[in-house]
Amino acid sequence: MKTEIRPTPIYGKGVFALQDFDQGDTVVNAKFVARNIPNDVHAVQTSLDEFVRFDALRSSVNHSCNPNCGIAINKEGAHDLVAIKPIAMDDHITYDYAMENYVVDNFPPACGCGSHNCRTVITGWRDLPGDLKKAYSPYAAPYLLKMEG
Repeated sequence: MKTEIRPTPIYGKGVFALQDFDQGDTVVNAKFVARNIPNDVHAVQTSLDEFVRFDALRSSVNHSCNPNCGIAINKEGAHDLVAIKPIAMDDHITYDYAMENYVVDNFPPACGCGSHNCRTVITGWRDLPGDLKKAYSPYAAPYLLKMEG
């Protein structure tokens, strides 16, 4: 086991590293539990018109405006999370929800990540500034990049 779900003071629960990870390592493997579902707070966008639900571990990974993980598509088409920078044992595993969702409609209006570069709201890809889109491009869901091109 590489990660585990633990309590967090901000989000209630989150995923934490049980080992060190290098940039590029797969941190969380995703498995589909439902496909073609309505968009809701636990749904993840995988194409322009498809929303899915992932297993409990993957669904417990929290948003951050200063994430340590990004998206990598696995052989089933699900969104694994890969380290975009070194991650130490016991670090909180996070990614920016904009890396896989074009818009974010079902979250509270305020972001509580507390990072130094917090955008104050959880946004989708559509609302990211261009420099952040460029930085995230290697770690964003491919359908988002196609929409931009």
